[in-house]
Amino acid sequence: METRTSTEFDAEVDRYLRTNHAVTISTSSFTGLPHANTAPYVSDDQRLYFFVREDSVLLQNLAEGHHAAFTVDEYAPPWQKRRELHGEGRCGVADDGQARVALHACAEKFGEFVPTGILWWLEPSGMYFIDYLF
Repeated sequence: METRTSTEFDAEVDRYLRTNHAVTISTSSFTGLPHANTAPYVSDDQRLYFFVREDSVLLQNLAEGHHAAFTVDEYAPPWQKRRELHGEGRCGVADDGQARVALHACAEKFGEFVPTGILWWLEPSGMYFIDYLF
C-alpha cells in the first residue's frame, strides 16, 4: 500500500535530499524515446546538481530538451522501498557560482569522492512523495 503527498521545496524535502545519495534522471529524445540514468547528486534549497558523462544519451537529451523527471528512492533493510520523491523540472549546465556551491556540497556529502562529468542543475517545478506502508 502507498500514500502520495504533493510537496514544495521545503524543509522536509531538503532533509530527504541531503540524506540520500542517488537520483534517477528520466529524459526523452526529440523523437520521444525514453531514457533513464542514475547518478550521485547534491542539492541546495532550490536545485539538485548532478554530473552527466560526456557523449552520453542523457547529455544529448538534456541539451535538446532542458527538461527532465527525477526520482530519489529510500530503502530500508531488507531492501524494501520506504519512500520516493518524484518530480520534474527544467535543467541547465551549472555556471561557475553554481559549480562552487555544488562542489562544496559534494565535499560535505561524499568526502573525497567527486563525481566526474559535466555538472548540470535541475530546478523542480513539481514534486510529490510516495510513502510505502508495510
